[in-house]
Amino acid sequence: MSLFIPRIAFFPRQLAEVKERILKEIPEYPIDERAVRRADGVDFEALLIRLRRTPADSVVRVAEDLSLAEVDALSYRFPEIAPQDSAKRRATTVLMARWRRRYGQMAWRQFQRSFNDPELPRLVNMALEKQQLSLSSSAVRRLSIAMSAEDPVGKMADSVQFAEVPFDRDTEELNIIRGTPLYKELLERYFVDATAAVYRKRETEYFILDSWTMLAAERAESYPLVIDRYLTILNPGEFRTGIMNHIFSRLGRPDAQGNTQWQRVSSEAQARYLRWLNMSVMRKFFEEIGDNERFQFWARFEDLLRDVRPIVVRRSKVVFLVLDGAVVVEFAKTGNAAYVYSPSRYERDFQDYATGRKQVAHESALKDTLGSWTLTDAMIYGRGETIFDQQPNTCLRIIHSGSWQDRIYGVMRLIAKKR
Repeated sequence: MSLFIPRIAFFPRQLAEVKERILKEIPEYPIDERAVRRADGVDFEALLIRLRRTPADSVVRVAEDLSLAEVDALSYRFPEIAPQDSAKRRATTVLMARWRRRYGQMAWRQFQRSFNDPELPRLVNMALEKQQLSLSSSAVRRLSIAMSAEDPVGKMADSVQFAEVPFDRDTEELNIIRGTPLYKELLERYFVDATAAVYRKRETEYFILDSWTMLAAERAESYPLVIDRYLTILNPGEFRTGIMNHIFSRLGRPDAQGNTQWQRVSSEAQARYLRWLNMSVMRKFFEEIGDNERFQFWARFEDLLRDVRPIVVRRSKVVFLVLDGAVVVEFAKTGNAAYVYSPSRYERDFQDYATGRKQVAHESALKDTLGSWTLTDAMIYGRGETIFDQQPNTCLRIIHSGSWQDRIYGVMRLIAKKR
């Protein structure tokens, strides 16, 4: 009896979920219940002993003497035979000599669950040659090439990678059932070796996040490799916020003390992620206070930005912009100057505030109003861009008035560079 599934152009969410559940419960290929009952009555271990005792050149002759129930048992319980067991190859010979359509269908189902079985590709190939798997001609051709290869799964992974269509559409054409070990193996390889096109146009963000969640939970060793690939094959401007946030939820900050989650991610990928993360945090801070002018100015220092630490002080907000050679403290409230400190003074006096280890009682604790110079005055009176090298306890102020950006940009870049 054929199964009729109506085509619906628009699925309400609940109906779509019901459809998914029903399809998961439908076997890939119909099972001949009579054949299963026949196989259940076979003494399987005795049958294997008989095969082991049969000389290799006599297996075909012995196959003719086996009952249909015994041959069915070899098909349905084929994965139970260990690869190193001499009965394994003999069982393959028996099945090929006494071939039934259902044996090929069963072999393809078993391969999806036991893809490392060295004999299953031979059985799948026979089913393909006899056109018994209800596949398109292109799918048959691709699977035939894969099943004849030394590494069938590797060949399939290459085929899926270069198919230039979404992963699920391609595996559906190959009749690979979602959630099987083969599906997960191909999915892992698909993302570990992903091309930029996979993320630029081939896959939706929903599919990527759903797949990454599964890989993080079930294939934890490969997940860092997937992350590394994503962060290094795309241009930083192509990073998707939802995907980058997913990385943070799983791995946290690469530079967080004691965080070992990033150990298998390259230093290049970590640097790219930190750069994006710092810009994202800074953008959020200035967007929330509605100050695009200051954001655009500090965005010009993206290459020197090493950390961004926003904190709350008495219902207002403050952000620490940690640059290579200086640390800038910007306040959400208008009318406040920005204060610039040397890295050594930041670590001594302010880092505990920035990291939340100490609470700030009042914004004044972050302002060296008595000992500070305006950045402009410091330049006029000859302190120069090496001021922090000569006097690391000095504080500089940036007054946000007039054309302040043009006035201080050049010297601020010199100060902010690591020497």
